[in-house]
Amino acid sequence: MKVFLSYLIEYKNIAAKIKRILDDFGFQSFLAHEDIQPTQDWIKTILEYLNKTQVFLPILTRNFQKSEWVNQEIGYALAKNKLIIPMKIDIDPPGFLLKFQALKYNPHKRFPLSRMLQVIGKNQKSGGKLRDLLIEKFGQSGSWAEAGMNT
Repeated sequence: MKVFLSYLIEYKNIAAKIKRILDDFGFQSFLAHEDIQPTQDWIKTILEYLNKTQVFLPILTRNFQKSEWVNQEIGYALAKNKLIIPMKIDIDPPGFLLKFQALKYNPHKRFPLSRMLQVIGKNQKSGGKLRDLLIEKFGQSGSWAEAGMNT
């Protein structure tokens, strides 16, 4: 299951932390500054990943909406009817994202992964993909206790 992280470069450390958490759980998350290789056509790569992604996760920090690039990513995600889960760090969802309730996250506290999983699971388009991810994750567990930790 693919997650696209949209963020301001000034907050790439927070975005990288979220990426690690999601990837450790089993998601395939995209963070432009880590996942685009030198000499790669970065605009093409971003568009390709936006097309493939099931979840669009804008990381709402100060001045987020002032970025030309995150605004284009938001527009693309809206036009492609992606599941959008705004991640509120500092600000409420701006512009067209205002219609979505944000998931609050304090980077100094635990990431709200279980809440995010609930939101994804309730979505018609992404619920099945999440189910497949969870089945795979539980199947990789070596014991009952380990499977319990994977929830």
